[in-house]
Amino acid sequence: MELKTTRLYLPARVIFLCVLTTCSLLTWADADEGVENPETRQQKPNIERDSFKSIAALNDALEKYHAALNDYQQTIMAIEDTHGVYDQRLIEPLTAYGLAQKEQSDHSGAIETLKRTEHLIRVNHGLYHLNQLPVLNELVDSYSATNNWSMAGKTQLHMLQIEKHNYQRNDPRLLASVDNLMNWYLYHYKQTWGLRGIQVLLNSRTMNLELIELLEQEHPARKRRLAEAYDALAKKDFLLARYYQTHTLEGNPPLHTLQNLSENAPDTDPDDTEMLFFNPYKEGKTALLKRVQLLDQIQGISLDERIDARLRLGDWYLIANHRQAALDSYRKGFDMAAENEKSISRLEFLFSRPRELQFDPFFASENAPGKLNQKQNYVDFVFDVTVVGKTRKIRILNSEAVSIKDKNLHKMMLATRFRPRMVGSELVATEGVTYRYKF
Repeated sequence: MELKTTRLYLPARVIFLCVLTTCSLLTWADADEGVENPETRQQKPNIERDSFKSIAALNDALEKYHAALNDYQQTIMAIEDTHGVYDQRLIEPLTAYGLAQKEQSDHSGAIETLKRTEHLIRVNHGLYHLNQLPVLNELVDSYSATNNWSMAGKTQLHMLQIEKHNYQRNDPRLLASVDNLMNWYLYHYKQTWGLRGIQVLLNSRTMNLELIELLEQEHPARKRRLAEAYDALAKKDFLLARYYQTHTLEGNPPLHTLQNLSENAPDTDPDDTEMLFFNPYKEGKTALLKRVQLLDQIQGISLDERIDARLRLGDWYLIANHRQAALDSYRKGFDMAAENEKSISRLEFLFSRPRELQFDPFFASENAPGKLNQKQNYVDFVFDVTVVGKTRKIRILNSEAVSIKDKNLHKMMLATRFRPRMVGSELVATEGVTYRYKF
């Protein structure tokens, strides 16, 4: 078939966009990947509509956009007619076409285009070629935008598998992908309910353990990051431990292992069963103990940071109802602060009133006792805090949460733990604590 000369040459605008896309992909593939938080993933602007000052300018921009899409389509057709539908020269214009669709929030179209692009990369360069990663990353964005969490998760996992195929087991280049996948699962957990949400949380925890294993092989300079990874692990174990408690409060038999969660959880991989057998209280304590040890070893760590690590360990003991161990950990913090007047004053302030134990990674700092003067959706409580940080005699003062039943609110507060006041060297109970829960 003979083609017209005009179809054998790309319009200047398309050539520029294809070159720009190619340079972006190469830069993206070669650059060191940073840790990405799913909640702060940046979205590209829709042709920066806010910058247009008139309808005429907006219409002109839309005409140019549709003309560019038409140029992409003509370019793709020309390559297909001349070289076939699997030719590697299709990768650049298909990528540019998919990104243009994505920028205009045509995520369904972008998914189809980018899936074809990824398939062409695999056909022409191999199943595990690293050039797939930028395209797969864009696919994750579009799957997330269409609430297709299952495919977004599978695509993230596929990206990690590609890197594992190209790098050795403990290669530091795996750190960013493992961290990203861990955070993505945690974000997905926040959007998910019930047993399926617990399974997603367990997936995040598995990635957390893999991140710790990678960091333990790294240079000693990574010890601070390793300490943060142990803290993140404890937060996930806190969420699992809290599930134990609320599950029991709802009248169900106590959960001694997480095996119960996998039996009826949808989409549970049978290969994941092994990770359901552990005690989150014990594992969280071990993680926080290792964090304390690491921070004591790292040069340049402030005294306040090391004290805070012991307070968090004490808080964990309190969650597990080990009152004496919690008190011992708190006292160690006071003993360490004794050499610094500012530190001891800060500790006395921290123990001046009950404070919610902040192991929940989604904890809102404004949820604190005594703050009752802000306007938004909220529930005001008054209750007593025992010497082991449990809430008793819970009463609702007033509420803007008209859709939440009082029974559920009481269950939530019964599952909430507080660091009790400390007078001298002893933990004491507090009556009449006011608390505003915001949502």
